[in-house]
Amino acid sequence: MGCDIHLYIEYKSKKTEFDGYDPGWQSFGGSINPGRNYAMFALMADVRNYGDDKLPVLVKRRGMPDDAGYTATDDIRIYISDVPSSRYVSTETAKSWVKSGSSKFINDKEGNPMWVTDPDAHSHSWLTTSEFESILNKYLELQSVWHKKRVEEHNKMVKEENIQPDSWAYAPPSSNDEPEYQVVLTILKRFEELGYDARVVFWFDN
Repeated sequence: MGCDIHLYIEYKSKKTEFDGYDPGWQSFGGSINPGRNYAMFALMADVRNYGDDKLPVLVKRRGMPDDAGYTATDDIRIYISDVPSSRYVSTETAKSWVKSGSSKFINDKEGNPMWVTDPDAHSHSWLTTSEFESILNKYLELQSVWHKKRVEEHNKMVKEENIQPDSWAYAPPSSNDEPEYQVVLTILKRFEELGYDARVVFWFDN
């Protein structure tokens, strides 16, 4: 089964507004899927990081931040209600999810379970702009090495099998530079240039 990322760009003013009111972290663009790339997943959160060639995890997985913005917070939770609805989950089902360890209760102000976290979501974490940049740069460094090796193997195959230029198999493999992740970094940096703190909050599903 495949694994995908749910990523949220969040930004926060470095100064309080409206007579001391702090609006907290705000979401830019809602849920983003910059692409299924298991190498990036491994570097970001040790997800799908298998085998003898495990990649380095530059930042230890932190879990969901307690101060996550409303959009990310609302997307990760499911309302508990015994009123039949595709948008809710019953109390019994919510308890079974929590008992299995796949979910956690989220309480209301009185301490009563009001929501339950999505049981399909896992490996929650967040990264600052500089941390995300370091991870992306590491990926691009590794990708350059992998691409060079693939091109060398391809050229060897073309020569040994006498593949002609008019064959679809003649063209060398392309490099996967992950432009979507690079655009995410550009947005984070722009927020910081404008005087905001910025980060990515994310989790994965199977």
